[in-house]
Amino acid sequence: MSATVRDQRAGGVPWAGIVVTTLSLIAMIGMSLALWDSLPELVTTREATATRAGVQVSKLFLATVIPATLIAVGVITVAAPVIANRLRHLLPPELTLLPPELALTPQPTLPPQPTLPSQPTLSPQPTLSPQIALSPQHTRPPRIALPPQLVVTPRSRSRARNASYVLISPFLLVLHGCTLLHSAGHDVPVELGMTVALGLLIAGFGRIMPMIRLQAHVPGWERTQRVAGRGLMVLGGSCVVAAFFVPPMVVAVTGACAFGAIALAGGLVPLLRSHGRNT
Repeated sequence: MSATVRDQRAGGVPWAGIVVTTLSLIAMIGMSLALWDSLPELVTTREATATRAGVQVSKLFLATVIPATLIAVGVITVAAPVIANRLRHLLPPELTLLPPELALTPQPTLPPQPTLPSQPTLSPQPTLSPQIALSPQHTRPPRIALPPQLVVTPRSRSRARNASYVLISPFLLVLHGCTLLHSAGHDVPVELGMTVALGLLIAGFGRIMPMIRLQAHVPGWERTQRVAGRGLMVLGGSCVVAAFFVPPMVVAVTGACAFGAIALAGGLVPLLRSHGRNT
């Protein structure tokens, strides 16, 4: 079976992502229960200064906000395709494009009726605009059809989603654990732990980028994705190492900005080059 055929097939259920997400959620709940009695009733998340007021949250909010975020991410990811399909049918017809597999049969225009001398002059019949005739086997409502250069294949989308679950869940677990331990009075290097976790997350996303394939061939797409993916892996590893020698927050902010720039360039550069060649 060719790679193109495999990419067009759906990737199935992301079992690895589901397992990792479930285990991470169970670990978060266990940490919240274990540290519940050690948490103060009000936790200060921002110290008060001369120019701004301090911020305090309840320990219930602190113990549940990150697990709730993980659950919300999973629900949104699963529900997004279903909601998108429903919304397509609510668009007006003039904004709805047909998928390419539907048969398009324009009706011919009718010529003006000739004038008969023995009868009153008849005004010409209005010209009918071409209509879209659907073949009998296609009776479902039309759907939005994006250019194939902007649509990833089902298999690569499933693989990327599965890998994203595997990466994001442990990252949120580390974030949750550092926050709870620090709030409970334990001497935990929160900024260092979060920056190291962020670096590993960036490196993991670098591993995902070469998995993304498009429905249509875009010259240079695979090569650009590989280069951008390697760049993200180097960036993530550099963040992990630099966090021990440079202030972690500086490393985290710099790494996050560089991550966005590299990922955006990896997606836009081949598309812009392809558009420039076609025009």
